[in-house]
Amino acid sequence: MVNKKGYLMTVEAIIALVIILSIAYIAIPKEAADEQTTPSIVESSQQAIVKEIAFNNELKSLVIDDQEGAEALPAIGQIIEDNMPRGFKHAFKICSNPGLCLCGQNDADCQKPAGDIPADVNVYMSDVFISSTLPGTQNKLVRFWMWR
Repeated sequence: MVNKKGYLMTVEAIIALVIILSIAYIAIPKEAADEQTTPSIVESSQQAIVKEIAFNNELKSLVIDDQEGAEALPAIGQIIEDNMPRGFKHAFKICSNPGLCLCGQNDADCQKPAGDIPADVNVYMSDVFISSTLPGTQNKLVRFWMWR
C-alpha cells in the first residue's frame, strides 16, 4: 500500500466533482411548465369549427360575396354554438384585413352574443382564412374567440 495517498486524493476529487455537479443541477433554473396552453376540449372544438367552415362551400361563398355579412353571420354563429364546449361563451368577426381583426368593446362588426370579451379570463382564439379565385373578390378571415 505504497500509493494509498494517491487513491484518497482521487476519491476526494470525485466526491468534489459530484458535489459541484449536484449544486449546479439544483441552481440552474428549470424551464417552467407552460400554463397558457389551450385545453384539449377547446382545441378540439376549435378544430371542428374550423373544419366545418373551411369545408362548407356555400358558407364560404356567402362570406366572400356578402359585404355586410348579413347572410353569413347567423350561419357562422350557429356553427360556433353547435361545436362550442358546454359552459363557454364566444364572439366572432368576419374581417378583410387580418392585421386589424380585433373584437373590441365598441366594435359594431364583432358579433358578441355573450357580451364583451372579459379581460380577466383566458380567451382562446382561432380563425379561418377564406380565399377566392374569382377576380375582384377580397379574401376574408373568420376569427372567433372562446372563454369560460
